[in-house]
Amino acid sequence: MSVECLAEIVGADAAQMRRYEAGDERVKADHLLRIARALDEKVPYFFEGAPAEAGETLQSDEVFEIVRAFVKIHDPIKRRSILDLARLLSSAQNAGSDTL
Repeated sequence: MSVECLAEIVGADAAQMRRYEAGDERVKADHLLRIARALDEKVPYFFEGAPAEAGETLQSDEVFEIVRAFVKIHDPIKRRSILDLARLLSSAQNAGSDTL
């Protein structure tokens, strides 16, 4: 499949796809899902060879469920609120606290 064809399926331009391919930019979650579908692969395929901890986290069904739900939220304020909450909860977890 050509870069141009994949870009059209993903909803990006060919230059954006080349930046993803070169590692110059991070792939957006919704683009990653579309790329995986276009290539008939599952998202974890793109993380093969990643450090074990990252791979375990990224292959969780909960992660995919969260990503699928998140990309359906179009309100930027709600998206920011969810991101802020996730950061807050993860920082509390890393600090060894189960409460906020």
